[in-house]
Amino acid sequence: MLSFVLTVQAALASLIYVIMSNNPGLSLALLGLGIEYDVVKLGSRTYGGAHFYQVFFPTSALLVIPISFFTFKCIASKGRKRLVYLLLLILNVVGLFISGTRNSMIASVSTLLLVWLWYSRRKVVLACSIILVLSVFASMQWSTIQLMMSPDEKSNAMKIQHLRDYKVILSAPKTLLLGTGLGSSYNFTDSGYRTGTELTYMELLRSYGILFGVPMLFGLLYPLERLTRHGWKSIHYLYLGYAMYLYLCTADPMLISSTGMLVFSIILAQTFSPPQVPKVALSQAEA
Repeated sequence: MLSFVLTVQAALASLIYVIMSNNPGLSLALLGLGIEYDVVKLGSRTYGGAHFYQVFFPTSALLVIPISFFTFKCIASKGRKRLVYLLLLILNVVGLFISGTRNSMIASVSTLLLVWLWYSRRKVVLACSIILVLSVFASMQWSTIQLMMSPDEKSNAMKIQHLRDYKVILSAPKTLLLGTGLGSSYNFTDSGYRTGTELTYMELLRSYGILFGVPMLFGLLYPLERLTRHGWKSIHYLYLGYAMYLYLCTADPMLISSTGMLVFSIILAQTFSPPQVPKVALSQAEA
């Protein structure tokens, strides 16, 4: 159900992107609504000669869940159902890609490829094909990729400076062990006093220290243990999507939030319940 609800968001993001590309006047009106109600961030980014419009919802990162789900359904289904699931998959991949952040662009494609590879019987052939295609794409867009990953790029430079600040903060033994407490502020070099940054896992250490932060991190990672159990393979796609969500949280402060706890509660509910997906779906997927 979550996947279908989020597909509505992906469709809305795609519609707004089309409007931004073709109707500047209406784009300004949507921009005003987004700012007033704080429900969507509209903008654009340019890397070298590549220009991207950005349609970012606070819950955009959740789209890795429907991407993983519909990838599995495409593999496990046949006929018209496969076509429907393929269209829903494309819609969600586009919805996450146009959210505009580099990690989201990477995750939109990586989640699809990861689930496809996970359930494939011909993993070596598929992996080699993926590497070949990605290598060709990277060679064609190398200048753009270099600019996106450059340490001099504004967003990257800020994150690097935050890492330096965390190094100073955690150099104090008491802070490293116990943390400074949830909600505590710090005078970060590039952004002044604030209660947190986009570097979620460093922020866990700053807030809770090793004594409490490491068990919290272990708790977040524990559900991924189900990926080692063959009996759970019929719903491994859910945990692969969750793994990609945790990856997105490395540079986005959405984990310790209502959005992050929604995902975590769904994952925990499934982790401590028996698999519900029929085995026939798994056998079709592996075929």
